[in-house]
Formats: sequence, structure tokens, C-alpha cells
Amino acid sequence: MRNADVFLLPSILEGHPQVLIQAAACGLPSVAMNVYRPDAIIDGQTGFLAASDKEFANRFDLLLRDHEVRRKMADAAVLHALTFDWDRIASKWADLFREVTEQRPKLGHQTPVDLHA
Repeated sequence: MRNADVFLLPSILEGHPQVLIQAAACGLPSVAMNVYRPDAIIDGQTGFLAASDKEFANRFDLLLRDHEVRRKMADAAVLHALTFDWDRIASKWADLFREVTEQRPKLGHQTPVDLHA
């Protein structure tokens, strides 16, 4: 990937393809299909999400022809890849769990529910 200028993922059957995050971290604007809505690509900013094979080919052609678009998307892709940092994501989950547990009623202080009512 470090020797490439663009990353293509023409597959239409993907879940959360980590390879797109890896490509972004390497500074590659990517072209992928929008069928599985990959969050590793921000359409038009870090690469393109195509709705058809023809659109996929046209977006790829644009990236090959336009160095400035490719450079801007490459820079944006690197920044976007940082949002997938494990420590950052783990910290967000920890904050969410903390928030939920703080909002939950304390055990032993709950009003009993009469199941026979």
C-alpha cells in the first residue's frame, strides 16, 4: 500500500473491511461500493463510495487523472484513520459505560416491582 496512489475495493459483500482503514492510514484515497456503507470512507472527502460499476470506474479514473483531488483526499484519509485508533475507541466505550452506570438506579435503592399486580 505504501507504494500505491489509490486503493480500490470493488467487493459488494463486506461487513466492516479493515483494509479500508489500513489504506486510509497509508494515505490512500479509496474507492469502494456503497452497498455495505463502509465508515472508513467519507464519500467525496477521503475517497468515493460508488453506487454502480460505472460510477466506480469513473471515480477511479478521476483519482488517477487529478493529482490535487488525490492529494487532498489522501491527507483527509490519514486524519480520518486516526478516528479508528484502538485507545481512542476504548476510551469512548469506557466513558459510555461510565455514563450509563451512573444514570442507572443504585442497587438496593430501587422501588420493588409487584409482579403479581
